[in-house]
Amino acid sequence: MASAPTLYGKKRELSTNSYLKQMKRDGWVPGVIYGKDKESQAILMEAKELKRVFKHTGTRGVFMLQIEEEKTPVMALIREIQKNPIGEGYTHIDFLRLKSNEKVHNKISIHLLGEDELITNGKLLLVVTKEMEISCLPADIPERISYDVSALNSGDKVTIADIKLPSSVELIQDPSTVICSVAGQSKMDDELEPENTEEEASPE
Repeated sequence: MASAPTLYGKKRELSTNSYLKQMKRDGWVPGVIYGKDKESQAILMEAKELKRVFKHTGTRGVFMLQIEEEKTPVMALIREIQKNPIGEGYTHIDFLRLKSNEKVHNKISIHLLGEDELITNGKLLLVVTKEMEISCLPADIPERISYDVSALNSGDKVTIADIKLPSSVELIQDPSTVICSVAGQSKMDDELEPENTEEEASPE
């Protein structure tokens, strides 16, 4: 695992609706850090900082949370993100506190490469999922999992079993789960083309 990105925040002293609304107007996103051995901690994260970091790293993987007035950063995973249903931005984030010596279940993203080559060759990539569930120590969470689909033929499919994982990472998902499949462009056009139901007009 590469160096985990750092997110900065501060403690949240109040949880009243009026206080939270004001914090959101001021550009803060409420959140909570929870774990097995410690009490949950209410926090506030700066919305602009979250957007900047997530643009480069995504929301999967390990983060270091540096909370104002706390000496030691917290190693954590994002367990849930609530988004604004009528606009951009986040409304709440849940973080799971991690221990370096304890395995954690986590979803990781699958990056499919070579789709442009498929399209050039008259094929279409039908994506079912871009995530897989694993279990490992925080330090062993893969930074990136990729699969090259450029050489696939029409009718081929890719399953979770086709993804090669490091020996330190355990798959905890049905390996037969389909990630994607490939269809020929001409076949897709035939399926999408509407039937001609118009009757020819008879001459008068």
